[in-house]
Amino acid sequence: MKIGTWNVTTLKNDYRIDILTDEFRRFELDLLGVSETHIPGVGSMKLGDIEFVYSGRKDGVHRQGVGLMMNKEAAKSCLGWEGINNRILIAHFMTKKFRVSVIVVYAPIEPTDGDTSDSDEFYLQLQEQIDRVPGRNMVFLLGDFNAQVGRNRDRWYPSLGNFGVGKENSNGYRLLQFCRYNNLVITNTVFGHKMAHKLTWYSRDGKTANLIDYVIVNRRLAGSIQDTRVYRSAVIDVKSKDHHLVVSKVNLKLKFRKSNSLPGSYDVGRLQDENLRKKIPGTVEY
Repeated sequence: MKIGTWNVTTLKNDYRIDILTDEFRRFELDLLGVSETHIPGVGSMKLGDIEFVYSGRKDGVHRQGVGLMMNKEAAKSCLGWEGINNRILIAHFMTKKFRVSVIVVYAPIEPTDGDTSDSDEFYLQLQEQIDRVPGRNMVFLLGDFNAQVGRNRDRWYPSLGNFGVGKENSNGYRLLQFCRYNNLVITNTVFGHKMAHKLTWYSRDGKTANLIDYVIVNRRLAGSIQDTRVYRSAVIDVKSKDHHLVVSKVNLKLKFRKSNSLPGSYDVGRLQDENLRKKIPGTVEY
């Protein structure tokens, strides 16, 4: 099974969605977490044999946004999904071993003025989603965390592996604390690759490069990850080729539901109603 993450800068134009689906097929992906879609609202698209669900801003502004692309088999194993907000989307899947919860994120950028309010809110909301996932589930966090985690393995093991990159920044410190608290492993740092297959973001002038897009899993099941690396040949727009596709190979096999239709998204706001939650199966336990 192949699971990826990619900041695509924008999917506001239809041709970019077409190219993304072509690349999804070319790399034979099962699931792809997409950051910075710039698609407002919450909804889904059927793109031939591919399903794409997304969660964006409620005010109609084409900024931020996250999405999850699924091939036919992944869609058939999907138990349900929720667009939490313009930075977080969660979906749940059946496999032959256990259930999997996939959380796609687009984290706030590193603050330059010392104001961490956006990051504070983001990590509070992300923690809420982690807390909702049963402990027996395998968890994937996919996305652009805008965080540099560095290479201080002695301090952050087992969340950080032997192959970290660069220097830790404040967003990286925040992410590493989050991973340690939740027993998560940053798989990009577990496998040894040449730098071109580790760095996920490049500045427009090509002078600066960092690792900021991650595939993160819970420690108990980290042994299922066979590899995580960057694929630089994946391109949507050569003029804005700043983020690169990250792909993990996972030792998992999906298990199909009886229904072939993709489950719809629940209205998260309405799920605050305790009586409604009791009427909807699967909104608390997955």
